[in-house]
Amino acid sequence: MGKAAKRERQKTNRALREEVTSKAQSREKTIRAAKGIALVLVVPLIIAVSIFVNKATDADVYTAKITVAINGVSELPNDGVIEIELAQAQAPKSVKHFMAYASNQKYDGLSWHRVVSDFVIQGGDPSGDGTGNLGSSIVAELPEKGYKQGDLAWAKGGSDAAGTAGSQFFVVTGNNKGEGLAALNQKTPPSDGSSTTATYQYGIIGRVTKGLPAALAIEKLAPAAVEGSTTRDGAPTKRAIILKIQVFKNGKLVKTGDLVAPTTTTIPVVSSTLPAQ
Repeated sequence: MGKAAKRERQKTNRALREEVTSKAQSREKTIRAAKGIALVLVVPLIIAVSIFVNKATDADVYTAKITVAINGVSELPNDGVIEIELAQAQAPKSVKHFMAYASNQKYDGLSWHRVVSDFVIQGGDPSGDGTGNLGSSIVAELPEKGYKQGDLAWAKGGSDAAGTAGSQFFVVTGNNKGEGLAALNQKTPPSDGSSTTATYQYGIIGRVTKGLPAALAIEKLAPAAVEGSTTRDGAPTKRAIILKIQVFKNGKLVKTGDLVAPTTTTIPVVSSTLPAQ
């Protein structure tokens, strides 16, 4: 083979090698570009799916805001708002019962008709004397570990079954050192003798997370003790009212009609009672 032919073959081979290398580099560049595009498209999709899954698996949060007022008092702690985390996981039936009244404005304008020093404030009675009920009653869930300051629970008649919930409720304002709270936490067997198992008596609704001082301001209105007693228990010395109760699901206001309020009853109810302080 002549030198000219050899040079020509070398030139041809070099061109072929360069062409193969170029195609390989082009394919690699295309693959890198495709990966980049896929990354741009897939990552947001993964994030979106993750958010959706988290939202689907996260428990819903139910809360309430009880706005209160006292005659002659222009400023109250936390602007007069008692903020509640409702015990949805523990007491879904109880929470639905409460939310149905509240979302339909059944509590708005009612009084805090009973105040017991170092113990509770009680409201939710349309008659204002402890004998009324806005609607039909249910048997609500009882707390697992008793009651403590800041708990929101249902009041009931002394002969009613444990957990009976009409419309009256109370906020525990007494601390753990008080005799009233100790009495509240005494388990009692059913009054009808159907069981010997003692239980707590008052259906749980939720717990105050902010604004307890507003409730304590109402508690300070407890009347003077009657002669022969040290218990300050009765109607407050100044009119204290529930201006409104708003309820929320995951921060969104539950509007009128979203939940059907319990059917109004015309049956007289036994005066709601709580253990004496």
